[in-house]
Amino acid sequence: MTEPLRHGVQRYRVVQWATGNIGARTMRAVLEHPHLTLAGVYVHTQAKSGLDAGELSGGEFGTTGILATHDIDEILALDADCVLYTPRTCDFDEVCALLSSGVNVVSTRGEFHHAPSLDPVTRKRIEDACAEGGTSVHSTGSSPGFITEALPIVLTSIQRRLDALTIDEFADLSQRDSPGLLFEVMGFGQPPAEFGEQRLTGLRDSFGPSLRLLAEALGTPLDSVEATGEVALARRTTTIAAGTLPVGTVAAQRITVSGLRKGQSLLRFRANWYCTTDLDPAWDLRATGWHVSVEGDAPLDIDLRFPVPLDRMAAMSPSYTANRAVNAVPFVCAAPPESAPRPTCRRSSPTSAEVGPIPTRYSGCSGGGRRCGGLRLALLVDRVVQEVVDHAVEQRCQLLEFVRRPPGEGHLHSARTGVPDTGDGLLTGLGQLDPLGAAVVGVGHAGDVPGLLQLLHRTGHMRGLDPEAVRQLPRA
Repeated sequence: MTEPLRHGVQRYRVVQWATGNIGARTMRAVLEHPHLTLAGVYVHTQAKSGLDAGELSGGEFGTTGILATHDIDEILALDADCVLYTPRTCDFDEVCALLSSGVNVVSTRGEFHHAPSLDPVTRKRIEDACAEGGTSVHSTGSSPGFITEALPIVLTSIQRRLDALTIDEFADLSQRDSPGLLFEVMGFGQPPAEFGEQRLTGLRDSFGPSLRLLAEALGTPLDSVEATGEVALARRTTTIAAGTLPVGTVAAQRITVSGLRKGQSLLRFRANWYCTTDLDPAWDLRATGWHVSVEGDAPLDIDLRFPVPLDRMAAMSPSYTANRAVNAVPFVCAAPPESAPRPTCRRSSPTSAEVGPIPTRYSGCSGGGRRCGGLRLALLVDRVVQEVVDHAVEQRCQLLEFVRRPPGEGHLHSARTGVPDTGDGLLTGLGQLDPLGAAVVGVGHAGDVPGLLQLLHRTGHMRGLDPEAVRQLPRA
């Protein structure tokens, strides 16, 4: 139940579901958040049941009086506004029970990034649960999430032709003192062998939906998603924090998830894990972080590095995933339920991460407007991305309507805000085109139609319009 307004700001009651690396970090962020209240904690083991949230979140908050439970009925009885769902594996029975009870769900699980990628039966269950509870489910994170959705849409917004986009994620594990994880689970220090299909399938299922979401936002849906793996070996015996890598054993691994369109790799995510850079064969490896390459008519090559010492990376890295989920909670709670035909968008500064939901699927439109898929899985992005994705199709369809207004009507209204533009010509942003071929449309004095037409011809926006209709447009 939403708490009363305090100083004009709504507070939301949040439950933390699971308290692993990510869950402990999201719970800590909720305890620190000025507009969120921690209402409860769900844990998967009896050993954690009854422990205080302060202890489970790292101890820095002392005793909170909020005790963890292993009983889902106790969570449902809390009448919370939202659950931060961060378990190691997804249980759709749990998710549907939460949604149908009237609790929104924000998750770091990858299953919810792209509605059509869900099993049809599972998708229908989730849709029904959202409809019954009047709720929404939103999936977010850093990878997949920020690096595969929000950032690529910004980078492609200056392209008129996108040939390929490749995201490389680099993780230097040489200072990771986790022998069980590196040697037993991941297979470092072992003789080379074929990548297990389970590992390839796991990464494909995790990143594939996000790549499909990105492709559809760009208007270039994928035909298929594939995953491949490869390893590189230690050229000499190497000592790392977790132990020793004998010469000739696995010292680096790479899994590539490729989104294919018309037989070509359009979108690609590569996870590069390495314990040394002295490899056979030699690989082009970079410091821990991301590298994004955009190939098109405005090519880009961008490095994003984490300015954190390697021995502190394990403690710091959960924030990259957890923070986006916590930032999303107030806006998922405030959004219309799943069944709303046109989810609203909220403006904010790009750094605040406080933005509203945007539909994840667009279809062709005619005569003005867009429609979204049945399951409203939100993609939270910053202001620039929001304007590109949310209005692109709609504005393209409204273009003819704008330029056909008679000159005597006076000022026209901005397609974005509905506020009259008082300038003496076209809005400055008119020529700033997004990947879908739309423009930020607005006219100061409607008498400037010739200038508008000239700009539209130059930017290619007259393509597809009826030539006879264009000749009949009013002239100043």
